[in-house]
Amino acid sequence: MTDLLNIAYVQPDIKWHNIEGNLRQYDNMLADINDADLIVLPEMFVTGFTNQIEGTAQAMDGSVVEWMSHTASAKKSVVMGSQIVADGELFYNRMLIVFPDGHIDWYDKRHLFRMGCENETLSPGTEIKIFEYKGWRIRPVVCYDLRFPVWLRNVGNSYDLLVCVANWPTARHNVFEPLLRARSIENQCYTVGVNRVGTDGLGIDYSGGSVLVDIYGNVASRLPEGQSGVGRATISLSKLNAFREKFPTILDADKFSIEIGKRLIDNADAHPETLLRNLDKIHTTPMGADRIRRNLKLTDTDVVKYCKETIASTDCKITRNGKNWYCKANGITVTVNALSYTIITAHRK
Repeated sequence: MTDLLNIAYVQPDIKWHNIEGNLRQYDNMLADINDADLIVLPEMFVTGFTNQIEGTAQAMDGSVVEWMSHTASAKKSVVMGSQIVADGELFYNRMLIVFPDGHIDWYDKRHLFRMGCENETLSPGTEIKIFEYKGWRIRPVVCYDLRFPVWLRNVGNSYDLLVCVANWPTARHNVFEPLLRARSIENQCYTVGVNRVGTDGLGIDYSGGSVLVDIYGNVASRLPEGQSGVGRATISLSKLNAFREKFPTILDADKFSIEIGKRLIDNADAHPETLLRNLDKIHTTPMGADRIRRNLKLTDTDVVKYCKETIASTDCKITRNGKNWYCKANGITVTVNALSYTIITAHRK
């Protein structure tokens, strides 16, 4: 566990629909960054905010993920940023989370920006994502998600850092920072908001204003508006925990459920016994099985059976954050969706 987390957040002038040109730009911007635990890039950081699929969407084995994996390994940092990802027949605005050891996780943007017709080309995500790194619990979200406090509610203090990547236009720039500060205050967490600058291919202007907001709602670090650059901030877990202990608003928080279509996210039943009672329901998709097999370096092993045995082992530690179960045993973490009992991923430390 690391008390201090060093964050580098990147505010670029994104080159319109120029994936390789943007990747070269980030190589230059990150050239001197060698001590960051977390590197955060904006929303659609290789294309700019677009609804054009052709020439912009990539699969998970495309050049963007390859670049992120190389950068994460070289910088010994987690690298985060969103791009349009083709997953089967659907397309997502996917926040990619790439670890130094090669592990890849993601969050699909839940709230698609209908005023920009994003909902007409992309599919909404349905999963709350919280990942752990160096003892920190980190919640990734994308741009328009920031306007929906129920979706971002920090139930049970389940995360310590909220990361919002965005393409937030100048026309609505005055609400970006207040929303970031509000999310920090109500969730008793640190929040980093990363935006872009410049003018995109549709003529829309962006002012930047990327910031790190502390646990009191104060801006602790910011980048100048209208300028490309890399911001730096260091945050403290012990300071956060001390504040939560001194001012425990969580004790008076309201219980609630989130309905997505006909499915319900309910945070009340989070006991490990619930998962163990439903082992027979656990399954995964063919794509998920292939990914898990690669992550765990398995050959002909039955992936679902292997994960069930891991979860049922006596030394398995089972916790629940949001709508996912996290099951850890023998250096392996299995993530299971608590609604559908789908194995989302499994990987080694």
